[in-house]
Amino acid sequence: MSRKPVIGITMGDPAGNGPEITIKALQHQDLYDHCNPIVIGDAKILEQAALFVGYPEIRIHRCKEVSDAWFTPGTVDVIHMDLIDDVTAFEIGQYCRWKCGISVCQKGDPACFERESGCYMYQCFK
Repeated sequence: MSRKPVIGITMGDPAGNGPEITIKALQHQDLYDHCNPIVIGDAKILEQAALFVGYPEIRIHRCKEVSDAWFTPGTVDVIHMDLIDDVTAFEIGQYCRWKCGISVCQKGDPACFERESGCYMYQCFK
């Protein structure tokens, strides 16, 4: 029996594409047959992302180090960096609709993520 590699995954841009894609990717149970994934980022943002993409049952497990991880399907192990004080500034799916007036996005619609990212970028340069 070979040992599965531990794969570190960055969570992605909290103000754009990334956290929701990370959550969706880690829902593929067979991934855990090949490796032990652990996310590096902010657990609070990943908790929001899990709700946004319709996976409220996902457990976000905060880890201080890799040895704390459970590597269990249905759980996303996160080396929690706690870099974002106010996660409401990055409420996934909300900022774009409020500030940019985009109301056609539907929860879980992949095209919505692209518009949100563009909105965030626009706000940064404004």
